[in-house]
Amino acid sequence: MVLTTPSTKTAGQTSRRHANKQVQHLQPPTSSGTPACGQPAYLQPRPVFALTPADAMQSALVTMQGPLDYSSSIGQLIWKTTVHPLESKLYNGSQHGFLHFLKAFKLRAKEFHWTNTLQVPQDDQVYDLTAQYHILTVDSITQHVLMYIKELSRDAQNSIMIWKCLKNSFTPKLRNSIERHSHIFKVNGVPDGLLYFKVLIQIVQPNTRTTIANINHKLESLDSMMVKVDYNVKQFNEHVQVLVDALAAAGETPHNLVQHLWKGYRACTDKSFLDYIKRRHQDWNHGMDITPKQLMMEAEEEYQSLVDDQVWLEPSAEEKQISALVAQLQELNSRMKD
Repeated sequence: MVLTTPSTKTAGQTSRRHANKQVQHLQPPTSSGTPACGQPAYLQPRPVFALTPADAMQSALVTMQGPLDYSSSIGQLIWKTTVHPLESKLYNGSQHGFLHFLKAFKLRAKEFHWTNTLQVPQDDQVYDLTAQYHILTVDSITQHVLMYIKELSRDAQNSIMIWKCLKNSFTPKLRNSIERHSHIFKVNGVPDGLLYFKVLIQIVQPNTRTTIANINHKLESLDSMMVKVDYNVKQFNEHVQVLVDALAAAGETPHNLVQHLWKGYRACTDKSFLDYIKRRHQDWNHGMDITPKQLMMEAEEEYQSLVDDQVWLEPSAEEKQISALVAQLQELNSRMKD
């Protein structure tokens, strides 16, 4: 007979105990809340609470340090979600749709923590590529890319996600236009999202002196723009924001924007809206500080209120009376001809 001690166990006993521990580990907790293996419940790992799977994914992005593990289920879910098109309607490169596209891209970048990757150093300063895309040069972005593309880093993964997301968000025609410049956005044969975005900007938002002059000219002619959008103040504001953002991306600021906005809003034909704008203009003329952003917000709120009340562009009592008289004259002329 072999005597066994804690230090002298037989191979069979060791194997059986190891197997028992494996079985115990797989067993559910007992009714008392203590796992079958004897370990208290409070020592067991607890699930991370989240209201939705999307919230759990966001939490994982925050808590994960270093590169994402794409072999894991959460890593695969993150990839699938991030590279999904920004909008159901693909962006075609139009000036009109650029602001909407850029907003959607910024939101995706914030949601999935691409923001740090999109910060690019140049001339001892750091710029946000989504805001100062004209200031940043291709060379500066490339140097930034070379810093992380050699490493197994989250920035390198983010870059690929950005590229795939943008590519999936464009129409085939726009994708083909960008693909012609693959020598710019591919580094060592690997596509980079930041450079892909820069190529997009060069195509849809070219930065030249002529472009900047044209933008300033459009801002000086906002009355014409109001007519073009059929007096839709919301669309008008969106067009203005696109022009202002385009100037900011090139390091420029619009001059006398508030005065240009007054000119644009006064081109509306709705009497109630015009009365409101006249009152606000008087306030501004008498010294009240009204910023362009504030003016645009207030004008849009007034417009939306009139639309909701179904009185936008409704003829005044005088205009209705004139229309009735014109109709009567037309009917009278028609009878005389008969």
